[in-house]
Amino acid sequence: MVDAIQRSRVSLSVPTSDATSVSVLESMACGLPLIATDLPANRQWLDARGGWIVPVRDVAAVSAALQQAHDQPALTAAMGLHNRTLIEREASRRGQMDAMWRLYLKLLQPVCKGPRASAPVRG
Repeated sequence: MVDAIQRSRVSLSVPTSDATSVSVLESMACGLPLIATDLPANRQWLDARGGWIVPVRDVAAVSAALQQAHDQPALTAAMGLHNRTLIEREASRRGQMDAMWRLYLKLLQPVCKGPRASAPVRG
């Protein structure tokens, strides 16, 4: 499947319900611009720098986005590069492991923020 994706110029994902699609992430990782339905899961990954967000079940909007992708190869190439960079930074295994490592290091740091106040002396 990845070979077919890599030969493509644009990726189309138009589900009608919300969930992050593996094919969306794979397409972005392969450096493709994306045409995707306007769902929260897609908006988590996609904005105008990486493709087109179209209303759910809007065939005319999908057609218009496909036409723009066809007519503007330089724009689609820039979108694909943006998507590849985003996935490398935000969704790669290495990126996720690095983020977890930073979190662990932060959790291991002492919490003290200065000298402790001593308890009042009674006498």
